[in-house]
Amino acid sequence: MRKVENIMQEFENIVIKCCQEVVSENHSDIEVDMDTCLTNELGFDSLGIVSLVLLLEEKLEMDLDEYLMEIRNFMKRFKIFNVFGEWIQKLKIKVRRKKYMEICIDFIIRKDTALQWYEQKIHEKIDGIDLDLSITQNSTKMILVGNKEKIYKILYAVWELLYFYDGYFYTPKHYYVDGIELDVMELYNGRYEMYDSSMKWYTSATLLGRSNRDLSNKVIMNYITFREKGRLEQSMNKTLINSFFHINSKAYENIRTEHRFSLLLNACDGLYINLIKESKDVNANILKIVEKIGKKKYMEGLQLMGISGVKAKEILGYSRNELDHYIYKEKSVGTLIKNGKNEILEALNIYLCFVLALAFRAAILEYIGYNIQIDVKDNAMNLINDWLILEYDLPASCSAEENQLIEFLRMIGKLKEGHIDS
Repeated sequence: MRKVENIMQEFENIVIKCCQEVVSENHSDIEVDMDTCLTNELGFDSLGIVSLVLLLEEKLEMDLDEYLMEIRNFMKRFKIFNVFGEWIQKLKIKVRRKKYMEICIDFIIRKDTALQWYEQKIHEKIDGIDLDLSITQNSTKMILVGNKEKIYKILYAVWELLYFYDGYFYTPKHYYVDGIELDVMELYNGRYEMYDSSMKWYTSATLLGRSNRDLSNKVIMNYITFREKGRLEQSMNKTLINSFFHINSKAYENIRTEHRFSLLLNACDGLYINLIKESKDVNANILKIVEKIGKKKYMEGLQLMGISGVKAKEILGYSRNELDHYIYKEKSVGTLIKNGKNEILEALNIYLCFVLALAFRAAILEYIGYNIQIDVKDNAMNLINDWLILEYDLPASCSAEENQLIEFLRMIGKLKEGHIDS
């Protein structure tokens, strides 16, 4: 990319050349450069101001009508005129704005997350684009300033990475370009179905970045490099990410949970193959992705539903093969639910959907260089396991602090109703 200084110098040269061309028509003996003095004896009309403006408009490809009167008045006021000095500076700003733009977006976010884990102010320069992001419960605003050819690529990358950190897409409320408000649907630019998160995932989203989200140049550019690889690069990364966003979108909200589970199994299997290596061991591939969020906690969740040992380790691979190839597997999730006598097994599909989606997000963040703290991973999985305990009133204790309070209040309620002994 050419530096701003080079662009400005090029602009300055264009102005001088145009001045030379117009002045030479009337005064061939005058040399025009940035130090030339034009006296009142020449008269501003003899300089052909209208001709100059028309020529500049053609060269710069911009409308300069608003400057015509200003140029005339400027030349009337000053005896010595240094080739439109002040005017050039104003035009430089206009040229800069033509090549550079400012985008401002006000977002709607969840309001029910602990503030100490959520609020954050981020200031970064990403591939020449200035990013200012303020995430608060009352007002979440993103401002980007920079080259118009790059700015949207950075915007969408930041927007998507916020999804990986927080588990849902922020919803734009207002969208401004260079101070002018535009329809937010224009911002989506064909991405609405992907970026419109299902309320189910919106309300149950688990934070992986908390108030330490990393949107540095390195992380963003790593994500873009990974994200943009498609079939032309002999990669399926682009399709994989698009598919994952669709799975958790409002457009897919009403699909059967078993089908969602199947899609997430495919996504995790594909992610392992694209991130790490080609492998035909489907079960191992998916488990490797699950390990990114915590295999131990995952096994604890399965144990709450009475699934343990080898059965717990192989259940994902059997389910992937059964759902994809329509080959009955005795140890698949579907078979366990069908033959199970435990009511909680009905939640197995949705539980695994939560885990796989969380693991997919964690794997992407780790791959692009973000280190998720162990306590954050544990808390994320605890929230899912606690959901099972609370939803099915299991004889186990919740691990996440916010759920321990709910559990305590429920116990107090049962004591008052006489359902349990004090």
